[in-house]
Amino acid sequence: MFSPAARAVAAAAAAAVRAERDRYRTAWLSARFRAQAYGEGIERVVEDREAYQGWLREAQEALGRMDRSRPTNHAYEAACAALWKHRDRADDAEAERDELRQQASAVSEFVAQRAEYITAINNCHPDNAAGYDRWQGHAEARRQLAEQLDLRVAWPAEDDQGATS
Repeated sequence: MFSPAARAVAAAAAAAVRAERDRYRTAWLSARFRAQAYGEGIERVVEDREAYQGWLREAQEALGRMDRSRPTNHAYEAACAALWKHRDRADDAEAERDELRQQASAVSEFVAQRAEYITAINNCHPDNAAGYDRWQGHAEARRQLAEQLDLRVAWPAEDDQGATS
């Protein structure tokens, strides 16, 4: 029937057709696979759409809260004024503290002088009643003040320090 040459040509043509068919089939399978993957991706995105919309709503609400809670220039000015007010109060308190320390130092020195007056009383000549009475009054005033303030006076009189111990 057919010659061997015709069979060889037919076999070669059939092989070429099969190769072309396999090439198209591979391309079609690849396209189908990509389309399927793309479709599945789209389906996943559509399925996750509600979650994405929920996240979007939460983000928008958070931004709204931030806008409402964000301080305005008026709030900043009020805060600055309050800080200045507190700073002024702190400065006043420091000044008052320093003044009270000075007063406490003066009182301590006054009370500490009692020891000096006691020494003067002990060294007073018996004929000097006016000096004795004067020194006695000074010493008594300092003793009463020390008692009222719960201060102790060093004895004997300290030369370098006028403070109480």
